[in-house]
Amino acid sequence: MNDKDENIFRKKAEKISAFRNVLIELVKIDKSDYSHAIKKILQMASDSLEVERVSYWSTGNNGKIVCEYLYDQRLGDFNETYKGFVLKETEFPKYFKAIKKNIPIIADNAREDENTNEFTENYLIPNNITSMLDIPVWYKGNAVGVLCHEHTGEARNWLIEEIDYANSIAIMISLAKEESERNKFEEELYKSREKFRLIADNLPVPVIISKITDGNIMYGNDAFLELSGIKKENLTEFKMTDLYYDPNDRDEVIKLIRQFGQVKNFELRAKKITGEPVWVLISNRIIEFETEKAIATGFYDITERKKAEDEIIKAFKREKELSDLKSRFVTMVSHELRTPLTIILSNKDFLKRNGVKINEDKVDKSLNRIGEAVTRIEKLLNDVLIFGSDENYNPLIHFEYINLGEIIDASVKKAVATKPENFRPEINIENNIKGEIYIDKQIISEILDNLVENAVKFSRNGNKISIKSEMSGTDLVIQVGDLGIGIPENEIIKITEPFYKAENAKNINGTGLGLAIVSRNLEILNGSIDIQSVIDKETNIKVTIPIKQ
Repeated sequence: MNDKDENIFRKKAEKISAFRNVLIELVKIDKSDYSHAIKKILQMASDSLEVERVSYWSTGNNGKIVCEYLYDQRLGDFNETYKGFVLKETEFPKYFKAIKKNIPIIADNAREDENTNEFTENYLIPNNITSMLDIPVWYKGNAVGVLCHEHTGEARNWLIEEIDYANSIAIMISLAKEESERNKFEEELYKSREKFRLIADNLPVPVIISKITDGNIMYGNDAFLELSGIKKENLTEFKMTDLYYDPNDRDEVIKLIRQFGQVKNFELRAKKITGEPVWVLISNRIIEFETEKAIATGFYDITERKKAEDEIIKAFKREKELSDLKSRFVTMVSHELRTPLTIILSNKDFLKRNGVKINEDKVDKSLNRIGEAVTRIEKLLNDVLIFGSDENYNPLIHFEYINLGEIIDASVKKAVATKPENFRPEINIENNIKGEIYIDKQIISEILDNLVENAVKFSRNGNKISIKSEMSGTDLVIQVGDLGIGIPENEIIKITEPFYKAENAKNINGTGLGLAIVSRNLEILNGSIDIQSVIDKETNIKVTIPIKQ
């Protein structure tokens, strides 16, 4: 790993963050005006993906697709020449065959790709288009259009994060269609009071009318009855407050109605008659119904959309966590490998230059330094391999009766061997375990090796380290304490993450995997870890492991 690799990871993380910010902005825009919304979506997609031409084409069952909008970055505007432009299946059969599969068309070299090379002579070459990325747009379970990205200049290899982002942009177009259709329904609803019942009864959107004075429900269409679970004959027994998951939301809605005369697309949690929460967008306004002032409210169930948004947010969070993990890994490997490799190379050169001129003691010292450096590299690789397996990996556990005191002594011996004799701390061992315990020997050894090694590593010269073990009921409790540099309070929660090093320990050799390995092994044994630390004073780590009897 080198600085170039680290720079690549950083740029990728920055790109993902920029994509996330654009999606958050697009989620917030008013999509009730379809034309305005889709133009905004296409323009922002072009700018963020750095693609010269982004367009949306509507599909049908007649063997044609029609261009609705094409944003041209070179013009800085929409190219009206292409509006209404038609592509026919009879003229481009391979492309239509591909889009009918309803999966993305990823053409890094569009002029040679079998799905897009039909456009080469008459379209791609004249417009200097070299790469294409076409994403199907879905609405109500059907593919209704194609989102086209056309890259000019040097051919482009589409990255996986760019393809995922383009799919999210296609979802935004679906949401614009959804919201504009709902807006049309609402406009129709309020055009004519005389036709209100006729329209409302046949609307797929839930609609109710309630008294402005006390909130009693006066009317609800079939779609509302289905959403709420209320029976038609019992409808008038309910009030609007019965439908709000948080009753304070109704006060806010009433306040907005009185201030503006209507409310549009107010997001809140409603509840069914069973108490089950459901996310909705509501729009309402004051009307005259049956000779009195009332509030007409339209509901739009967005529960599935909220779940989808949550999944997008979780996906971006996972992506950021992975990016952070990679960045920490690159930093750790580049630092931890460089030092021992330098030692090996410098001692190799020393031996090569001096050869027989030096005495045996100096040769032994150089060879010992090389051996220590190799051991350090081997330790790094072992730590990475231990933690580098699949996160769902569940190793075969081999329980046996072991002497815990011997395991502790072995861990202490390995840890102090890394320190010069005049810098070794005083270690106090208090093993209160009588007899043997039934546990996996390798796993408990890895736990103790890492806890003791950390205590030795982060202790100051001459400070004491304490190791205590005892049984508490059927639980094995091990406590390791040191009077070292401590862990900043705000970093304790992160200290068991892979490759994470606290701010005050970044210049101390280590992989940042020790406590991550401890934490993972404790999960395997159904154990737990508790970390208490005071910066520049002490650290005490307690692990608790249930022991099979």
